[in-house]
Order: sequence, then C-alpha cells, then structure tokens
Amino acid sequence: MGDFNDIASAGEASPRAGSRFVRAQRFRDRLAQCGLHSKESLGCAFTWVRKINGRVSLREKLDRALFNLSALEAYPEAKIINRPRLCSDHHPVMLCVDTSSPANRNAKPMRFEAAWLTHENFGTVFSEAWSAHSLSLPDAISSVRETCIQWNRDVFGDIFKKKRHLQARLAGIQNSQYYAISHFLQNLEVELLDEYHRALHAEELFWCQKSRQDWIASGDRNTNFYHASTIIRRGRNKISALKIGDSWVHDPADLKQHVHDFFKSLFSHKDTQPPSQSYLNLQPCLTDDDSLSLLAPISMDEVKATLFSMKGLKSPGPDGIQPIFYQKHWAVVSGTLLSFVNQALTDGYFDTSLLQAHITLIPKGESPDIIQKFRPICLLNVAYKVLSKVIVNRLRPHLQSLIGPFQNSFLAGRSTTDNIILTQEAIHSMRRMKGRIGAATFKIDLHKAFDSISWDFLLEVLVDFNIPAPLIRLIMFSISSLKLSVLWNGNELPYFQPQHGLRQGDPLSPYLFIMAMEKLSHMILSQVQTGSWKPFKVSRGGLALSHLFFANDLMLFCQASQTQIAMVMDCLSEFSGRSGLEINLAKSKLYISPNIQSNVANALSSLCGIPLTCNLGVYLGVPIIHGRSTAATYKYIVEKIQIKLASWKQSLLSFASRRILVQSVTSSIPTYSMQSVLLPKSTCDAIDSLNRKFLWGSDSNSAKLHLVSWGDVCRPREQGGLGLRTSFENNKAFIAKLG
Repeated sequence: MGDFNDIASAGEASPRAGSRFVRAQRFRDRLAQCGLHSKESLGCAFTWVRKINGRVSLREKLDRALFNLSALEAYPEAKIINRPRLCSDHHPVMLCVDTSSPANRNAKPMRFEAAWLTHENFGTVFSEAWSAHSLSLPDAISSVRETCIQWNRDVFGDIFKKKRHLQARLAGIQNSQYYAISHFLQNLEVELLDEYHRALHAEELFWCQKSRQDWIASGDRNTNFYHASTIIRRGRNKISALKIGDSWVHDPADLKQHVHDFFKSLFSHKDTQPPSQSYLNLQPCLTDDDSLSLLAPISMDEVKATLFSMKGLKSPGPDGIQPIFYQKHWAVVSGTLLSFVNQALTDGYFDTSLLQAHITLIPKGESPDIIQKFRPICLLNVAYKVLSKVIVNRLRPHLQSLIGPFQNSFLAGRSTTDNIILTQEAIHSMRRMKGRIGAATFKIDLHKAFDSISWDFLLEVLVDFNIPAPLIRLIMFSISSLKLSVLWNGNELPYFQPQHGLRQGDPLSPYLFIMAMEKLSHMILSQVQTGSWKPFKVSRGGLALSHLFFANDLMLFCQASQTQIAMVMDCLSEFSGRSGLEINLAKSKLYISPNIQSNVANALSSLCGIPLTCNLGVYLGVPIIHGRSTAATYKYIVEKIQIKLASWKQSLLSFASRRILVQSVTSSIPTYSMQSVLLPKSTCDAIDSLNRKFLWGSDSNSAKLHLVSWGDVCRPREQGGLGLRTSFENNKAFIAKLG
C-alpha cells in the first residue's frame, strides 16, 4: 500500500482525467499482471489534492492498498480507510486487518448447491422428498429443504475434503510397489480417477454458482476463474461501514439496525390525495371478452414455458431453491406447480410462506457511502416467480392496446432507441430555434419510484383498465402480503411487511408500474387536447411532443413560458399526490432553448424549482449530444469494456472461454449505444483493439502473436471465422435498421 502516483480510471480524478486514459489502462494492466486487486475504500473518494492560490484545482485517488487473491481470501474483513487530510496534500490511508472470527453462519440463509446435481443419487432423494408432500407446494418445498440439508451433511459432504481424500488415495496407489503388477490397484485407480473428475466438476459448479458468471456454461474447467471472480465479488459487495449523518459508523450491530430501520421506514404507509381536478377520460380498457380470457385455466405448457425461461442459477429466494432444481426435476414438480398456480388464480390468495423475500443491496455507483446509494432488489422464491410470470405472459399481449405510444418500456416492438432518437431530434431542433417563442424540456427524476407507489393508486389503475376482479384480488394479495428481510453481508435481518411500493425483482412489477404511469400520460394528453398544454413541435408541420416515458424516466416538452411551466408543475404535483411518487427536484433538469434570454430562463427555473442546465447529460444510458460527437463523449464505453476484459481473466480462461466473453459480454456494452448513434471511428477501433488483445492474450505491457488476422476472425463460423464482428460494421448495420 502507498502512493502509486497514478489513477486506475478517469473517474478517480475530479475533474475527470480523460487525457490520462492510456496511462490508466497501463496501470490497470500492471496491477493485473502482478495479480493485485484494489478493495473499495471508506472515507474520501480522493486521496490527493492540488491547490492553486488556496483553491482546489484537482483531486485524484493516488494512494491505495492492493491485495492478491490469497490475501483477499485470508482477510475478507480487511478495511481501507482514507483518513482526513491535516498537514499534507495526501490523505493518510489506514489498513485495518480484522482477524476475528467471521460472522455467525447460522444467520446466513440456506442455499441449494448446484454441485448436488452431479451426484448419482440426488435425483432420487429430491423426488422422494417432494412426492411425499406433493399435494401442497409449501409442504413439498419444506420437505425437500430438510431432506437435502440432511443428505448434504451425511452423504454428499465437503467437496474440497473429498477431493483431497481422492488425491491422497490416488497418490498411495501410484506410489505402491505393487502398482505395475496389480490389476486390482489399476482398476481401483480408474474408478478413483472417474470419481475425482466428478469431484472436479462439482467444484467447478460450486464456484460457478457463487461467482454469478452466467455468460459461460460450466464444463470447460474454468474453476480458477470462477474462484477468483467469487473472491473479488465478495470483497466488492461487502459493506463494512456507512456514513450516518456526518459520521462514519463501523459497528456491525449499529449498521444492521440502521439499515433495517431505513428500509422499514422507506416502505411504511404514506397518505395520498384524491384528484383535485377533473381530466378528460382518454383511458382505453380491456373488453369483457379479453378480461374473461385472463381467467382461463392455466395449462401445463404455460407453466413449463415460464419455468424454463428462467436462468437456472439465478439467485434464489429465502427457500434457497434455484430454478435449475425445478427444471431438472420437472417430471416430479410439474403437477404440484400447475395445481398451485391454478388454485391461486381461482382463490385470489395462497400460502404467505411463499411470499417471503430477501432484499439484496446493489450499489448505484462506485464507493457508495450512504444507504440511499444502494438499490434494493428483491430475491423472490421461484414458485412465486412462476405464478407472477404466468400472469405477466397473459397480460402482456393486451398491454399493447392499453398503453399509449408515449411509453416505450417492456412492450414488444417498442424500444429505448425510439425515446433516445426522438429526444435527440427534439434537442437538436430546440438548439436551432429563433424568435420570441422558445421551448422547454424537463428531465424528471422520480425519487425511489418503484418503492414509493401507493397500493390504493395501483388498485384504482387496475380497476380502470377493467382487469378482472379475481386477478386484481390475486395481484393485490401478492403485493400486500409480502414480507421482506434485508440481506446484510449475506446475513438475514428481521422480517418486516411493506405498506406501499412495488418490489424490483418481481416479474409483475414493471408492468404494474407502466400501467400506473399511463395515468400521468392521460393527464398530460387531456391538457394537450383542451389546449392548456402547448407541446413542442420538432419540425414545421411535424410531430408535436408533449412527453416521452420509459418506465420511470420522464421527458416532458412544452413552450418556454411562465404559464406553461406552471401547468407542467401543477400536473406533476397532482399526479404525485395521487400516486405517492415524489419528484426529486434537485436531480431533475430543465433545458431551455437558446433563443430565450438567460434572465428569463433563470426565472423559469426558479418558478419550477428545477435546476437549469445547458446539457441534459445521459438519457437512458446514452449521452444527449448538444454539439459535435467526439471520441471523448463515448470514452466511457471503452472504459467499461476494459473493466470487463481485465487482464487477470486472460490467464484464468481458456481461448474458447475468452472468445465467449468477447462475443457475449463485451459486444453487448457498445451495442446499446450503437442502436441509436454512429460512434466515432476511433472509438470503434479502440473497442476492436481491446477485443483483439484480450482474445490473443496481449496487454499494454506485452504483445503476443496474433495467429490470424482480425478480418478472418470476424468471418462467420461457416466460413472459418469465430463469428465475431468488427465494431464499425456492426454499428453501421444498426444505423441502417433505422432507415
């Protein structure tokens, strides 16, 4: 640990150091070459400050503590704390190595191990335990859990101890003086080798499951890669301290209480308001025939298709059973699952033990220091997710006619690309406006949107859409009967029952949310039709834009006048009062066309309380370009790919696995932006260079021979290539689809 006098990414400098991009890449490669990894630090994000005339001009993270994989595994509780800077221009960095015993494992929820599937007797054990209570899904799950825990303890045992035992037996056989003449020893060696290879496969599955690397199938002996990924992931996800108020808290008991109280308060009841004014009724609804079709008995094919659409090793709910266990034993569980979903649809309720869920905390950015900077994602039991997805599959075809064209999320044939391009064109037109009449664009941020929506409002929405009463009863029961427990560093905190909001992770939640947001769309359209809301015309005689939605990402357009700004805010306030959704004014942005004088624009910003900006920044993951597109604009794409193609992965992956990583993971990072914008040629070349070097095992410090030209590598597999694509040609193909 110490002062390395360099940064590892542009984000480790403020202002961002785009000019040191290559140096940062070399520094990362050097660390990877040495097998060193950096842990997240607590305290100030930057460790060095440059001052000019007493004013801060530059801040960078130059000081850090580095660990190899052995150290990460040996000291999982280690913390790096950046202490306050007192007399130097560097912050002192303190390393705390906690050698105390790990947290109580009894508080960790039980998890089914994918490695169990490699045992020849597991199928029988699972089937017998399930069949003994197959008439009741909760009883069957409970029986399987208890049986498998006992079987794992008595029969399957410790994979690593078994592997060491087999190695010792093989060594004893091969070192025996009778080995060459004993057929018994040679036959025993064959049996033990076969058992040893099964143990290796079980070990690979064990680490594959824990690494959460779902882009590559197990079976290619990538055990070391999975193990390294797991260790790094554990270190990154561990939360050892948080800022509460103005002080840092490290005590585990205080942190657990703070986190539990925060989420219990977040999901507690909030009052909503009845409508204060009337709007035109523009809402379509289901026909009676369509409504009745949603209640038709659910078929076995529907349940099977739903179950097998899930990724096998997705994180389980509190029962610990991943989808792969249901999929591998479909013949055993199918009847119980079918009976469960049909009975739930008929009754409108089911056993609440299936509605327990865990909340896992996902950081919203780098080095989150307060609990508000974590996104709560629900881990639900697979049995409930099957029911939820069956309802979604039935609702989805009807939503095409119920949800207006201004909402472009989660529906077939609609895409984020539509919103990005329309917004980009609107901003381009606004920048060219002349005359006295200007235009305004609101980029609205909803505070904790999914977590805040009112259940009473959702019920009103479902009734207005003419969703059948039995299905409404089932949906509202599923939402309101849920019990949540926060997973804090892998340990369960006490359960509590939420009183509002939708759970992120429930397949049904996004569709309920866009149905609720359609209410706001109807309110805006009502104001447009009465002439109160003046939408923005993108071109003369062209499209008049009033709003664009993508789930909770809102873009609103109107004329730049006090009357119109007040109209927009009144509409948002009305919707907020009814739905429980709060507008985060500080994080929202207001863009005024340049033909409006700055003093007028500032007055409009003061009127609505939303900060004025000359650049809307990133919208739906893509920068809204206010001028010429440059390589610097899209440097974040190259940096993301660099992180994905970290050099330490090269030595742990086979060539075939490196090809899969390049093809399935890194290609998806630029693809999203490529669908709506033509990236600079230099950006595409940089992406290809990274892919090429990773594939052949090169880095910024050492070059390896590229055995085949990149053009040949990017040929289709039928023509002798590897099926990869050059970034620039791929980008042009996406743009061609836009016409």
